[in-house]
Amino acid sequence: RFTRRDGEQVWEEIQPGNASAWPTISGGIFEFGFSDALLQMWASYLAERAGALSDRFGTATVAEALTAHEVFDAALRSHESGSAESI
Repeated sequence: RFTRRDGEQVWEEIQPGNASAWPTISGGIFEFGFSDALLQMWASYLAERAGALSDRFGTATVAEALTAHEVFDAALRSHESGSAESI
């Protein structure tokens, strides 16, 4: 971001880190990657099965995945036809 300090122009970067839904060994000091995402999905799935999900988001259901595919399909058809498509 751009700011002025003591009459000088200053460009700054903010490094926010990250916070996962499930605790990790490294915490927020490293960049979140594919292996972290996979472990977060496993943790969510297993906690949901054990009834220990608490206030966290659960994994996507089959119905939710199907609805998402229907929305994406309608978007592709809409783009192709140039008109609104029903879902």
